[in-house]
Amino acid sequence: MSTGLAMGRGSHLNKGIMMGFLILLATFILITLNGKTSGSDLIANFFFKKSIYIDDKTFHVWVAKTDQEREEALNNKDSMPEDSGMIFVFDQDGIYPVSVSQMHFPVDIIWLSQAGSIVAIENEVSPARAYPARPSVPARYVLLLSGGVADKNYIGNESHVNISNIQ
Repeated sequence: MSTGLAMGRGSHLNKGIMMGFLILLATFILITLNGKTSGSDLIANFFFKKSIYIDDKTFHVWVAKTDQEREEALNNKDSMPEDSGMIFVFDQDGIYPVSVSQMHFPVDIIWLSQAGSIVAIENEVSPARAYPARPSVPARYVLLLSGGVADKNYIGNESHVNISNIQ
């Protein structure tokens, strides 16, 4: 009987140590972020972002595949890190306009072909813009980056884009 009691205490001790470790880890993460990212954003960033590559630069993007995800887009964000973005994924090529009137910061809008070639780009599109940004040629994907990031990283029609992680 004393053996069962000792095992029970050990089990509780292990759970306590694990809980303490998790609390320390959570505290470290919150201190490190210093209030720059909410807990839900941290979870979303860790589990739901995918990496794409433009020339020698890596961007971590949220993938929006449904109409609802595309409509909500970045509307609830006050800003976006320069190495982040959002990519809209469509089932077929088309002329896909992007309205930024509900966003809180300017964005660079990059339309991509199915193969990942840049087919159109608009830089620093302001939320004050009264009409949607619209490409003149069909695209399969639309990539949103923080305004000015495309120019800063020399992203243009000749850039090599690898979106293989998106599919």
